[in-house]
Amino acid sequence: DVAEGRLETVMTDWRLPPIALHLVAPSGGPRPARVSALMDYLAKTFSAPLWPGDTVGR
Repeated sequence: DVAEGRLETVMTDWRLPPIALHLVAPSGGPRPARVSALMDYLAKTFSAPLWPGDTVGR
C-alpha cells in the first residue's frame, strides 16, 4: 500500500525498543520435534524486519 501511494510513511526515525524473548526447554536427551519446530519458527519470525525498509529485526 505504501508503494501504491495509499499509505504514507511517518516517523521514519522511530523504532520499537528491543525486547528479550526466552524459550526454556529441558536439557539432555532428544528434543521433541514440536519444541524444535517452535524454536525454528520463533527464530525465523523474530529475526525478520518488522516492515519493508526496516533493517532491525524484532
